[in-house]
Amino acid sequence: MSPTIQNREKLQRVQAELFKYLALEEEFWKQKSGMSWFQDGYRNTKFFHIQVNRRRKRLQLRRIQASDGNWLEENDEMAAEAVRFFQDQFTEAIVPSCFGILDHIPHMLNNEQNYDLMRQPTCKEVKLAVFGLNSESAGGPDGFNGKFF
Repeated sequence: MSPTIQNREKLQRVQAELFKYLALEEEFWKQKSGMSWFQDGYRNTKFFHIQVNRRRKRLQLRRIQASDGNWLEENDEMAAEAVRFFQDQFTEAIVPSCFGILDHIPHMLNNEQNYDLMRQPTCKEVKLAVFGLNSESAGGPDGFNGKFF
């Protein structure tokens, strides 16, 4: 390549892009390693790989205590105990049959208002709701805006 002005400009653009991507990689490993301190300009990603691996080892579960008091060290046993623990937390052996506490909740709606809330919307109501959507913004995480609908 000859040292023309165009070639020098191209070289400078490529170098600037390289520095940008090196800084992105540096930031990625800095965040991944969970370090709060950092030397400016230090681009040794091997250092950050080591930090990430140390952190993973430190945060790794090596054993857990089962509900019967025994310590479990095998991955399969720990997984089974974790499933058992959460099943016990979120299941109920006795299904409640007395709901007397509900008598203390005040009634805010009468039967007619309750019926209005439970009825299916009419086609006209649905059309008004859809055409009332903002065509430029998405209402949910799916990204579909009012124009789509």
